[in-house]
Amino acid sequence: MTKYEYLGELEKRLEALPHKDVCDIMDEIRNHFEEGIASGKSEEEICESLGDVGELADSYKDGATLPQIISRREKANRPKNSGPDTQGIFFVILFNLFVGLPAWLSVLGILLGLAFVLLILVSLIVFFISSVFMGSAVGFVASIVLLCITLMLLSVLIFSLVVLGFKYFAKGTAAYIKWNRKVWFEGLEG
Repeated sequence: MTKYEYLGELEKRLEALPHKDVCDIMDEIRNHFEEGIASGKSEEEICESLGDVGELADSYKDGATLPQIISRREKANRPKNSGPDTQGIFFVILFNLFVGLPAWLSVLGILLGLAFVLLILVSLIVFFISSVFMGSAVGFVASIVLLCITLMLLSVLIFSLVVLGFKYFAKGTAAYIKWNRKVWFEGLEG
């Protein structure tokens, strides 16, 4: 198919759109042909890269732009599951080694530290409550009760932080693994 045949067919298929939009689209496609010819491609190669006229018209009717359409066609023409991308593999390994692993270990360390602090606070609460009932701190009952209430509230706060922290840590880890797999198989531009 030649440039003029392609443009004529496209214009017919875009009749349902407003005239200004059709003119803008036709100018964009003409510019695409001119750039392709300037880079040494034939009209047939450019027509082939744009794909079926009907599909191109439908994409424009759906609101897509030419770069989006071309990007979708390139992705569709790329072989699926062709194996890992070497750049992607290299990037994933280095990124995980120097950024991902230290960050994840730091967050995990903070969460475990908070869990340890929570354990200590609960132990203190138990100690102070038992000392009140044992009678060894009779003169300080009011201050120990107040301290116990404060420690209990602090324990609830830290417990909430630990639970939420582990929840979002798990969600973040799952998303991070999914992103790693995507980069591993599709590369940095996939």
